[in-house]
Amino acid sequence: MERGFRSQLAAGAVVLLTGVSLALVGAAPAAPRLITAKSVGAARLGMTVATARKALQGFILKRASDGEGLALIAVLNGKKPVMTLYAGEEDPSAPINEKAVIQVIEVTDARYATKAGVHPGMLLKVVERRYGRLKQIRRSEIEAREYAEFSTRPAGMSFRVQGKNDEAGSYKAGAASTSTYTPSAYLYSVSIQERS
Repeated sequence: MERGFRSQLAAGAVVLLTGVSLALVGAAPAAPRLITAKSVGAARLGMTVATARKALQGFILKRASDGEGLALIAVLNGKKPVMTLYAGEEDPSAPINEKAVIQVIEVTDARYATKAGVHPGMLLKVVERRYGRLKQIRRSEIEAREYAEFSTRPAGMSFRVQGKNDEAGSYKAGAASTSTYTPSAYLYSVSIQERS
C-alpha cells in the first residue's frame, strides 16, 4: 500500500484526478492558481494541515485514500476535486491530523498552471512547446501509472500523464519507458514534493 506511493515519491511523482483541458493558455495564472516548486495556490509544502485549511478558506478538506490505501487529504471546491495533499499520515480511516506537515501536493484542476502556463488536462504536444521535447515516459511497476520528463521542465515538479482511452506512452513489448506518446496523451496532474 504505502510502499507503492513511496515509490512514486522516490520517482518524483504522486497521484489523483483528471482536469478538463482549457484553451491553450499562454500566460501564468494569477497567484491564487499558480503552481510553483513549493506551492499550489495558497497551499505550501511544509505547512501544517491546520495552516493549509486556513489558507484554503472556501475549500473543503476531506480524508481520502488512493488505490493502495494510503491516507491522503482531498481538497475540494464544492464537489470538484482540485488537489490532493499527502502529510505523512498512514491510516486512511483515522481523522485528519491537523498538526501533520504537508509533504506532497498534487493538483489536477486545469485552472491551476505553472508560470509557463502548463496545466492539468493539457495535451503533451502542447506541453512540449513550453518545456521542450519529451525525454521519456516511464510506467511505474506496481500501479502502471505514467510519468513524463521534459527537457526543460522546472525543478521540483513531476508530471503524471494519461491517454484519453489508453496509455499515454507508445511502448515496445515489455518496455517500461518510451520517448514517444499517443496523440491523445495529456497531462493528468502536476505534483510537487518536499525535498529532503
